[in-house]
Amino acid sequence: RRGQLTLETGLSYTRADQQTVSPGLVQVGDGLVIVPVGSVDAVQTEQYTGNFVARYGLIDDLQASISIPYTVSETTQDNPFANGELTESENDWGDLSFALNYALFPEGFYRPNVILTGGTRIPTDDGPFALSAGLSMLKRFDPATLVASLSFNRTFVDEDGPLRDFTNESVINSSVGLTFAMNDRLSTSTSLVGTFALPSEFDRVVADPFGPPGSEIRLELPSAERFALRAAITALISENLFIEPAVTFDLGGNDDNFVFELNLPYTF
Repeated sequence: RRGQLTLETGLSYTRADQQTVSPGLVQVGDGLVIVPVGSVDAVQTEQYTGNFVARYGLIDDLQASISIPYTVSETTQDNPFANGELTESENDWGDLSFALNYALFPEGFYRPNVILTGGTRIPTDDGPFALSAGLSMLKRFDPATLVASLSFNRTFVDEDGPLRDFTNESVINSSVGLTFAMNDRLSTSTSLVGTFALPSEFDRVVADPFGPPGSEIRLELPSAERFALRAAITALISENLFIEPAVTFDLGGNDDNFVFELNLPYTF
């Protein structure tokens, strides 16, 4: 709605245990080293994030949003080049994100509400810049609402940058879920989330430690898939203030990831 302002504070805790099952890269000093299968066994991450979001209705069908996170994290990686273990801690502001949401089609008897989204992520340090675009749809079948979304994210990696900035450049995100209104003040939701990272190949080359002297190899990142289940409860605790606790679990694969979130949106 035009002129409507929503401020949201979100807190989250993430526990990620990831198993490395393919060749990868590790950073030793200022250099890149290619390691074979199994030489990097596991990566454990604990992360606390505070996310601050503002949304504003520019016109009745167009909403702008801006968000920035602050993250405290510790990552431990089994690494044969660091006597078996490498630990890194980080406390810093994350990247600044802007987005526009436009109600493309209103909901009808046979037609869902369709929302077009476009966004950008601007690094607050020397990290990569990213653009995203997507569609989301919702259809009400009182007291339930069916929700689905599909988006594409493109990251522009600086090939002269540090190793930590190398990531799959093209990622497709999708979700489908169901929200059920218990009453006027309480609802529950469950959604299945899928992330599909497409393979990326870079022009940057490094020395190949397994080839003949002087040989080089191009940096490549394989495709990756991740599926997760998210469950949330949304409750109205005052006239304009909601509270939403949520948990997310990974489904299948070799990784064991868990996320707990607590979001507090307030609408003026």
